[in-house]
Amino acid sequence: MTEQAKPGTRSFSDFRKDFGAKSQKMAESGRRGGATQPWQYRMQQLFPSDENFPAKMRIIRQPNGKRWYPYYSKWVQVHKNDGSGDVWKRMIISNAHNGLREIPCVLQYYCVTESNQNLLANEMFATTIVVLERFWKVQKESKNKKTFTVYVRVLGNDAKGRPLDPPAYRDSCEQVFGQRYYISMYPTQAERFQQELDDLQDMCGNPGCPGEISVFKYTCPECQHVFADFSDETLEAVTDERLIELQEGDVTCPSCNKDVVAEQGFQCVKKNEFTSDYEAGCDNPIRIGPDDDLDLIVGVKAAGNGKVLFIKQFALAKDYGDELDASLLLPLPFDKFLGQMSLEDQARQMGRDNPYAPSEEALVQQFFETPPDQEDDDSEPFGD
Repeated sequence: MTEQAKPGTRSFSDFRKDFGAKSQKMAESGRRGGATQPWQYRMQQLFPSDENFPAKMRIIRQPNGKRWYPYYSKWVQVHKNDGSGDVWKRMIISNAHNGLREIPCVLQYYCVTESNQNLLANEMFATTIVVLERFWKVQKESKNKKTFTVYVRVLGNDAKGRPLDPPAYRDSCEQVFGQRYYISMYPTQAERFQQELDDLQDMCGNPGCPGEISVFKYTCPECQHVFADFSDETLEAVTDERLIELQEGDVTCPSCNKDVVAEQGFQCVKKNEFTSDYEAGCDNPIRIGPDDDLDLIVGVKAAGNGKVLFIKQFALAKDYGDELDASLLLPLPFDKFLGQMSLEDQARQMGRDNPYAPSEEALVQQFFETPPDQEDDDSEPFGD
């Protein structure tokens, strides 16, 4: 039993000497207890199922402005300890990115030391989303009698006005608007989805308008000199090389002699399905910019043995005011739960021994002390 100090006789320096390490450990334990743990964040993944989609959602960019967060993971099968012969399927986050990062990683250790190609991690890309739907706030009870909350999409009514949600939800559960998740894709899936997002810049952003954006004029923003006007047949034809200059780079204005980025005049046009000709679209064309936030209706479709997401409709992001909790519009901290996994957690999830000394854990933490926006862009796959 620890000897108690007499009142008024203990110095703080003595306390720190005898109990400083224990105090720090208790403080760290308390801080972890009040914070969201990495495994809890990983539970927020939304999978491309018929149950989850279609849905109205918004992509939340990371602090560095990028949509996509690259990470490496591997699903491994681990035998249960109940003698049944059954296996668990568990996701392991790769710290080392298959050796591209020189930091400790239990998954990489066994992959290399056992020459086991089956432990090579898969490259993945994640993005934060907010599902802009209403949810029931449902209270559940675990096996050990602890209560927790799950959020279930509100189904509403069918075409005849009959409620689709269970009476238990309608009678006793509160409704909330919006939930934050993340979606994760393989490189080809993410690249295809990103291309769909890029293509929206060619579509008119006027709500309900099916038209496309057509650029017909390039002018100098300083003196309004007309570089090209495709609606004026009296002007000299523009070569393809000149058009690329006007679209992508600085040009020297022959009127004011300044180097400028040509200002584009655009209109909305739509294709006549019968004649295949383009005709005038809406009178209020809105051009989607690469940095504009969008509210998307996203659906799901079969692809091979799985399912992928695709964009069904879009609109410029709406301001929901107090209806949407502002904290939901913050990106998830991917560095914390997809960029790394503690060595002990890796070993436990794999059902293996941890080959590394406890002190090696600090090397993983030190790797993430550099702010993400100071890292190189070699691992960023898309220019969004």
